[in-house]
Amino acid sequence: MSQEILPTESEWIRISVQVISNKVRSVLERYGECFLGFSGGSTPKPVYTELGKVELPWDKVDIFLVDERVTLNAVDMNSQLVRNSFLLHAHPRRIVFPDTSLSPELCAAHYDRELHCFAQDLEKMVLIMGMGPDGHIASLFPPFDPNVVLERDMERKKQWAQAQVAKSAEDSSSLEERARRESDPIRPLPYGPDSPYEALLTLAPPQFAVHNRVTITSWIAKASACIFLMKGQNKKTLWEEMLADSQGPERWPAKVIPVERLHVVHMVSPV
Repeated sequence: MSQEILPTESEWIRISVQVISNKVRSVLERYGECFLGFSGGSTPKPVYTELGKVELPWDKVDIFLVDERVTLNAVDMNSQLVRNSFLLHAHPRRIVFPDTSLSPELCAAHYDRELHCFAQDLEKMVLIMGMGPDGHIASLFPPFDPNVVLERDMERKKQWAQAQVAKSAEDSSSLEERARRESDPIRPLPYGPDSPYEALLTLAPPQFAVHNRVTITSWIAKASACIFLMKGQNKKTLWEEMLADSQGPERWPAKVIPVERLHVVHMVSPV
């Protein structure tokens, strides 16, 4: 694990941008392309803005979201954060964001299909992440059990798909329209313990304004680098508590990430 601790906001932004851009550049040099995942929150916005100004071959970089709030309120959406910062300056090859105008189940199903093109090349992936005050990352909230998350995701999607099939059977629309629906690759969806989902549905605790989330749960442990951007003594203390704690991912979801792939940039102002 590499770690930087900076005393000022300007230094923190500069080093954060440097760490991210160096990793992206390294992946580009090795593979010729890079998949860059963005997280949300208020912390990373100035970093995203300055990152977009870095002279990199962004036309060889695909971007996507590590997680997203399924809502129509643009203020709460991670995609809007990225559009209003990084994308004001950079022009990546491809932008893959969830369609939050859809139901949570359909949003996850569409996003899963869009992300599938990345699934075989996870070493080309760089993730920018943060940590909430309760220790959650990427909309994975403690207590975190990957099996429970997967089972709940599958059950919700299964219920949604069954409802759609029932609705289709009762539909009196034209044969052409029904044939189009039945040929939609999103339905029927595969279910089972070996289902190759890239995007999963999760639920935030009640204290969070947006409960329905979409996350790339299965990729977090496999990306070439996970870069955590942290601000404040409280977050630094939380991170140190996680490292010292014997509890695993059920309490600290970030512990699913191999230590050698972790890069942390803290800003802690001098007292």
